[in-house]
Amino acid sequence: MPASRRSPIPRAVQIAATVVLTGCSLPVENHNLPDRQRLYADPATIEASLAGAVQTWLNNRQGGATVMTLVTMADSYTSGWNNYCMRWFSAEPRIAWDNITQGCTAPVEGAWYSFYSAMSTANDILLAIRKNGVKIGSEAVTRRAETVSVMLQGVVLAVIAVNYDSGFVATEETKSEDFTSLPVLSRQQLRDTALARFEEATRLAQAYPFTTPPEWTGSPGGPTYTSAQLVRLMSTLSAEVLALLPRNAAENAQVDWARVVALASRGLSAAPSFDFEFVSDWSQGGPWDNLKAWGNDVTTIRVDTRVAQLLSPNQQHPWPAPNGNPPPVSADRRMGDGSYGPEDNYLDMQGFAATANAGTDFVWSGLGQLFPSGRGTYHNSNIGRYRYECANWIANVPGDRCQVPLYTIAFNDLLWAEGLIRSGGDRTLAATLINKTRVGRGGLPAVTGAEPLNQLLSALQYEQDIELMDIGSTSFYNRRRIDGLQPLTPRQIPMPYKELDLLKRELYTYGGTDHPDMSAPVEGTVGRIKNVRDIYREMEAEWWRQVRQRRRF
Repeated sequence: MPASRRSPIPRAVQIAATVVLTGCSLPVENHNLPDRQRLYADPATIEASLAGAVQTWLNNRQGGATVMTLVTMADSYTSGWNNYCMRWFSAEPRIAWDNITQGCTAPVEGAWYSFYSAMSTANDILLAIRKNGVKIGSEAVTRRAETVSVMLQGVVLAVIAVNYDSGFVATEETKSEDFTSLPVLSRQQLRDTALARFEEATRLAQAYPFTTPPEWTGSPGGPTYTSAQLVRLMSTLSAEVLALLPRNAAENAQVDWARVVALASRGLSAAPSFDFEFVSDWSQGGPWDNLKAWGNDVTTIRVDTRVAQLLSPNQQHPWPAPNGNPPPVSADRRMGDGSYGPEDNYLDMQGFAATANAGTDFVWSGLGQLFPSGRGTYHNSNIGRYRYECANWIANVPGDRCQVPLYTIAFNDLLWAEGLIRSGGDRTLAATLINKTRVGRGGLPAVTGAEPLNQLLSALQYEQDIELMDIGSTSFYNRRRIDGLQPLTPRQIPMPYKELDLLKRELYTYGGTDHPDMSAPVEGTVGRIKNVRDIYREMEAEWWRQVRQRRRF
């Protein structure tokens, strides 16, 4: 989650919602926070701030309380630990989001403040370049900063749209006095604005070619990307926000799937295909893939029995207390026979040493009751994941520094395939795209495209479950839009209580028995300016404090 702290100078641009105090005005100058025009007159500050904003995106796409909680609510991963409030919101039966001033509010706040902080930085950089005429070395470097800042505006709005019921839009054009009248926008409006930002950034990238610096994707350096590759990435991002916005199957049927096809066909898996990756290294204070670090630690997190049963029918769902599930019998090479490690009982997990039939992604552990029994036996599972084992921090396993994907070829392929299926397109091509992982990695029988619709969709959704469980909150979004979540699971996140309090709006939430989804209002305007970066820095400091402890609770 670390990001903006890479900037050497504190930033204080104000962007989010709040309300003018009734009957009074309290203008207070903060001399510790230089104004945005002076701060962003320095090219070095702009470069450092942009690196921080990019890393905020990388880290919070792949971690923090929001992501870790959503993947357990999707019954993709399972956890009985209190970290990130995972066990509370994946409890059975499901409960509502905690959106009050005490308790477990971190999942509600996490994505909101981290991503709006990144957008605030992007807005300031665009103000410096477009309004103040700041040059960052060469013309190419200046245009690179401009292009990526616009792309980040799109990234932020897309993330808010798929997670929250509503949000705000501020740009470099937004004047200080206009913050008092920013409207609250629906998720659909946020989606459309995000798509427009991606289109604008695409035009800039095509007009002004560049290559990204390695510092953006690693500390020390990670992979670099050309502007042409970022154009391809933005096609995938655009297809993603269209496809993953729906909150239920009815909305999913209304998606413009032909547009998804057009975008995905130009995305990451179009030739020459590539994964968009970064270097995860928690010890260096740069980008860190929290989801892969936790999710691929068989001693800490497990694969939910819902997914385990998909991989191997002899795995009972829910977990059968007290004896658990036996070693798997799976036709999928990613599961194999569940063997793992150089010796029996490796890492004290009561498993057996790797055989020639060991899986590439999953492992069986005889220690199925990993979590405290009083927290619900349904949290337990005998199946763990280790596809990205290099990103975790298990004792005796090389880890910490690992090049990992943020978006994969398979992610784009499966969006493309689904678009073809749901829009009445070429099912033979859809089958080919599904088979790239189904056959290529799983060794399963190929689909042809001639299967009945439900059978072809089942093959697609199986690949989405197995291949994409480490790609941010994708598993939650995919389960949500096919009505695959457990009853009472909240399907979206409310605006955080800190915003509602300052807006003088009534607190609300989603989920559980008393708070049905899709029912909260979005009317209202904002007032007094709120500094989202300060809020995010406080959250970030607490998050890193817990990370350094390396403990479960």
